Amino acid sequence: MTLSLAPQYEIRLLGPEHEEWARAICIHINIFHSPLWPVVYPENNTQRAYQTFRLRTI
Repeated sequence: MTLSLAPQYEIRLLGPEHEEWARAICIHINIFHSPLWPVVYPENNTQRAYQTFRLRTI
């Protein structure tokens, strides 16, 4: 599969230095854009996002 991108864009692999960005994006999508989690946890979404971000799995 080949993608055509404008010259100012490029696709690069993520490295360990991008771990926090990727984690933050995943948490944000799951908490604020999921049809399930707002029903399960209807309140304190911002606090839950910060708490989840601070948890690190090894």
